[in-house]
Amino acid sequence: MYKIALITASIGNPDKPELILTPECEKEFKEYGVDVFRFNDKNVHLLQEHFIPIIPKEQIYQDTFFLKLRYWIRHFLFNMQSEYPKKEDKYKRLVAKIPRMLFFRIIPNDYDYYIWCDSKFTLEKGWLGSILKLIEENSDKDVFSYAHSERNSIQEEFDYMRYHMRKRNPSLSLLARYNISDMDNQIYLYKKNKKFIDDSLYETGIMIYSKKLFTKTDFLDQWYANNYYLTIQDQLSFPFLLALNKINIYKINQSIFDSGFTKYNYY
Repeated sequence: MYKIALITASIGNPDKPELILTPECEKEFKEYGVDVFRFNDKNVHLLQEHFIPIIPKEQIYQDTFFLKLRYWIRHFLFNMQSEYPKKEDKYKRLVAKIPRMLFFRIIPNDYDYYIWCDSKFTLEKGWLGSILKLIEENSDKDVFSYAHSERNSIQEEFDYMRYHMRKRNPSLSLLARYNISDMDNQIYLYKKNKKFIDDSLYETGIMIYSKKLFTKTDFLDQWYANNYYLTIQDQLSFPFLLALNKINIYKINQSIFDSGFTKYNYY
C-alpha cells in the first residue's frame, strides 16, 4: 500500500465551495488510509510562513533594463487594461497556491504520493481505485497531470487570455486577475530558452506527484517562485519547468472535467 496525502484548499472567499467527498468515497479513503488535508481561512496561518519563496528572484530571471523597457512598450501596445489585480486579491490567490506547490514544507511527512485536488470537484466512489491503478501502471513517473482540454501550448493560452481581455469578457474576470504585460514578459523569458519546446499545456486542477520528485529536483519550489516573481498564472510556468527539469510526467489525455468518478461543480 502507498502512503497517500490528498490536499485541497478554499481560501479568501467565504462563498467558495470546498472539495466534496461522497460518503462512499470517504469510506474508501478511510479503508485505504488516505490522509486528507483541507486548507481554508481558519488555518491559513499555516501557510503564511511559506509565502516568501526560498529561491531568490535572481535564480528565476534577471530583471534587466531591457526587460523593463520591453514591459512598458508592450503595455503601451496592448493598451487594453485599465484595471489590475488588487494587491490584497493577488496575495490571497498566491497564498491559496501554497498547499498545492509547497505542501511538503507545511506537513513534512514522508508520503509516497501527493494528490492535489481543486475545491470545485466532487469525488465519487471508485475515484481512489482509478488513481491507484494509474499509479501502479506508471510507477516510473514523477508527476501525473491532465492535458489541457482546449489548448496545446503556453503561447495558445496567452493568446486566448489576451483575446478575452481585449474583448473585456466579464464572465472570465481576466482583467482584474492578471497583468497582460507581465504575462507577455513571462512568455518571452520562457520561449527565448532554446531548450524549451512549447508544445504542451496542462490543467492542474487535479495532479499527482511522487516523493521521488523531491530527490531529483526542487521543481515545486521553482514553480511557486515563478508564480511569486512572475505571474500567478500557474499554467504558464508548469510546462516550462517540467521541460527545464526534465520531469518524467504522465500526461492524462482525458478532459479533467470528464475524468471518471468526479464531478466538477460550476459555481
